[in-house]
Amino acid sequence: MPAPLQQIRFCTSADGVRIAYATSGTGPPLVKVGTWMTHVELDWESSVWRHWLRELSRDHTFLRYDARGCGLSDREVPELSLDAWVRDLETVVDAAGIERFPLLGLSQGCAIAIAYAVPDVEFRTPLLYKLVRHPIMLGFLLAFWGTPDMTAGHLLFAVMTTGYIRVALQFEERDLIKLFGMAYEEYRRRVPMIIPFLPKR
Repeated sequence: MPAPLQQIRFCTSADGVRIAYATSGTGPPLVKVGTWMTHVELDWESSVWRHWLRELSRDHTFLRYDARGCGLSDREVPELSLDAWVRDLETVVDAAGIERFPLLGLSQGCAIAIAYAVPDVEFRTPLLYKLVRHPIMLGFLLAFWGTPDMTAGHLLFAVMTTGYIRVALQFEERDLIKLFGMAYEEYRRRVPMIIPFLPKR
């Protein structure tokens, strides 16, 4: 089966920021919420992201975009906030002409997806979220570091990805505080970020 092609387009958010978005594949829509450090053109050929993007495009019209300040979107922007990111998501889906769609929210995209889909969401802590604030990231770290054969290449990958996760979580925490306010602040005081039973930070 030939690899799907992608089309890159641009739209303009409410505050004049130009947002780059890409569509690929055919079928029902699937929208990946923008996060930092993306590039819709370069990620398509990246050995890290290429297989994910093509697989997600196999049975869907897959739509993704570069968040403001990243990739092909405008780099100099008047505002970086949860509200601005939600408006950008609204702008992209309107420009693409889709109305009903599932959202794929990774990293800070999770908070943006929640704010877009359920503006007055209630803060809850199911299952593993009672032990750590970011159990999915804990799972990633266990997978990255839990190899029986730690080659130099794998070690470099694990170190770089751990650094990325650590930085990305700071942005996500900031967005979650904006979204949930005091409820999330109190949760931060009770529950460690990523390693169970460590002091809370």
